[in-house]
Order: sequence, then structure tokens, then C-alpha cells
Amino acid sequence: MTEAEFPAIRLQCVEGVWWFVFGDRKLFVSIGINHVDPNFLLAPYNINRTIAKYGNDMVFDNLAFNPEGEAAKKWWSKVQADMKEWHFNTLGYHTSVPRAYLKETDLSYIVPIRDNSLEDYRTFPDVFSKEFSDSLDKLVKSVCDEHKLASNLLGYAFHDISGFTYEMSKNRNMPDPQRMTKRESRLFAKMLNDRLRADCSRKRTFHPLVERYQQLPVDSPGKNQWINLLRQSYRSIEVVNSVYGLKTGSWAELGSVTDWSNYSFEHYPTSDNRYMLATIAERYYSQYYTLIKKHDPNHLILGDKLNASWEDLPDYLLDILKKYVDLVFIEWVDYFGVQENALNDIHHRTGKPILMGDSAFACIQENQIFARGVIVESQEAVGQEYGKYLSSIMKLPFVVGWHHCGYIEGWKGIRNENDPFASSQSGFLTPFEEVHERTVERVKTCNRYAEYVHRSSYFQGGSE
Repeated sequence: MTEAEFPAIRLQCVEGVWWFVFGDRKLFVSIGINHVDPNFLLAPYNINRTIAKYGNDMVFDNLAFNPEGEAAKKWWSKVQADMKEWHFNTLGYHTSVPRAYLKETDLSYIVPIRDNSLEDYRTFPDVFSKEFSDSLDKLVKSVCDEHKLASNLLGYAFHDISGFTYEMSKNRNMPDPQRMTKRESRLFAKMLNDRLRADCSRKRTFHPLVERYQQLPVDSPGKNQWINLLRQSYRSIEVVNSVYGLKTGSWAELGSVTDWSNYSFEHYPTSDNRYMLATIAERYYSQYYTLIKKHDPNHLILGDKLNASWEDLPDYLLDILKKYVDLVFIEWVDYFGVQENALNDIHHRTGKPILMGDSAFACIQENQIFARGVIVESQEAVGQEYGKYLSSIMKLPFVVGWHHCGYIEGWKGIRNENDPFASSQSGFLTPFEEVHERTVERVKTCNRYAEYVHRSSYFQGGSE
């Protein structure tokens, strides 16, 4: 079979309702789990139990996970059995499963094409440079070559909240310390809220990524983009000097300026900031799009997992998504009622279906200080809120799935490089693989009927 004949998963709108399509006929929505990760079973408090259950070759001599051993295969069989029993069909963006396993399962999966430098505005490269283009081409080719013949690949994603989407503004869903029973949990929530509020209160005209490009060396491609933007926006170098409090004598001399903070009023710099962000994002998305289509023209492009938990996605980004992705991939931790109007607007603005890629409802366990997700009071409530959310989100005809965060809980003392996030990970299993039955029974039922609810969504008032 040639690549052109390859039956990749695609998207289709059928009678006003969006679906993933597998092969010629099978319509489905993506009901997934994030953080399927064996490292949650290898903490100091549970590693001996894990090795006793799965085998000594679960880890190397340094106690790191061994993906090649028979124990790992035994654990992977357990994961697949759980997913099947609970009616999940997708491994989400955050999946730490050996790549070889992914193409040999009935589960669909997502492959991130990640350059870690792009996830932080402090290390974000010059996306206009040849060095970046060449590096990204090699990265995209290597990932596509490995997965382009995988019939169960849902699509290629980029980054988990990339550097150019970073904003210091507001958080819609700050944790409420008053809803937490343990003193240490209340203190942790207060500390987190204080930090968020401090970030949100910082007054910034320029996005930190724009500041980074403003400080690039003279004649670098990214700096030239900034200077060209100013040339297009202002009549002369004298006007630029007036707006930014500078004393440069030419456009060439302007390229050597690195401090752009001496403006006397904000209107024009704020506009320049938005324009520059859009220019960077356009280049970033267009290069990913072009290179993926070059190396794998068949599979879907999901783009970045965008964080809507903070604030609405910016207008400039919606216009770019319309051109370069097959769906809008969103992380948003909140109740459906908070999300509904914004999701309708995103779909209306882009014309794209939406995949809710990462969120949860969670109960803080006795061995956790905090939990990732919307905090509720009990495991029974987790199941109830899960059911309400899935039912509501599936009634939107343009939403093609939801991926829950996550599979196995993390507890205090995990000693993971991603702590404190790892020790506050929520899940359907304890670190000793005990099932939260009061949660999972509700989850199983709701997952089983998700496609039925979605199929009827057009007739319940939704529209394409």
C-alpha cells in the first residue's frame, strides 16, 4: 500500500455533527486518558509492590523504567484492559508508553512533535532563521517517518502550551482554599493563588516573547521582522523615535536598539505587540504545517494544546488556526457552563471542530497536598461531575472528544522531576492500582454512551 492510499484517521461533518472517521465507515469521538505513565508505579512508596507484581525487569539497575522488559509488556496489557473495560479509545497527548507499543494497539494515539525550546518564551528560537527551519525539518521528518503508516494515529500535535501563547493576565479557575479540608492543602492553594495573582497584576505592554525578539542581534531574521513591522506601521524613523523615546538616525541604526521600554503612551506599542505576536505565530504554524504535509500528507494536524484556562484564545491566533490545523486542540480546566459560549465562538471563528485535550475533576487524597483538576469533595463527586461534563460537551456537535487527566494518581514523596505536578496528579487508580470504584462505574457508563449523545447533538439545538 502506498502512502497516498493509506487509510489515515480523518475528520468529517455528517448531518451537522463532526466526527473522527476510521477507514471507510467507522465514526467515533475520541474519549481519552492522559498521563498513562509507568513512573507513577515506581515511587519509593510503591516500587517494591510494582516489581513484585510485574517482574524484576520492570526497572533497570538504577530503578528507571525498562521499556524493553517482559514486565513492561505485562503492565501495558493491564493498561489496555483497563481502557477497554472503561470504554476509553485514545491515549492522550501526555502518554509515556514505549513508541513501539502505540502502533500495535486498538487505541488511537497522539504524537507530539516537540522542540522543548519552543515551550518557554525565554528559550524560544528565531523561527524566521534558516537554522530553525532546518532543525524543524529534521525533527518533523524523524517523527513522521516513524508514524506515517500507523492507522491508529489520531494526529500530530505540537507543544503543550507553546511559548508564544504565554500570557500574564487572569486565571479563570483559581483553586478555592475554602473547599479544602486539609490545612496543608489550603496553604498550598493560597500560595498558588498568590503567585498567580502576582503574575496577573504585572503590567506589561510587550509579551515577553516580543521582548525577546526586540533584543535579538542586529540583522538577525527575527529582529528584521520587528523592524519591518515598524516600517510598515509608521511613516518615518522620526515617528518611531517619538513613539518609543529613541534618538536613532536611520532604520539601519534602529536594528541595534534592544531597549524599547521608553515609550510615553501605550496605544501604538500595544498594537505593535499584537502584530508581532501574530507574525511569530503565523511563521511557527505555517512551518509546522508545511513540513508535516511534506513528510506525511495523510494524517491530521492538531497543533499546540492551547491553554484556555487562563483567558480567551487571542483573535490573531484564531485566524491562524483556521489556516494551519485540522481541529482546535484545547486544555481547559473548568465546568462546562463556563466554557460553552467561548467554545461556540472558537468554532464559529475558525470553522474547525474542537478536541478538549486535557482537564479533570479531582478529589484530594489523604496522601496528596493538592490535586490537578476542578477540585470536588469526594470520588463519588468526581464520577458525577465527569458524567455531567462528558454529556454536556458531547451535545456540542463540533466537539470531537475529551481527554481526561489522568490514569494513575501521584502521591507525596514520588520524587519525580515534574513535581509538584506529579505528586498532585489525579487518576482513576491509586499508585497501588486500586480502582476508585465509585468514580469508575460512572465513567464507564458515560463513556459507553458518549457517541450516542454526540450523534443526537444536532437535533438538540446544535448546528454546524
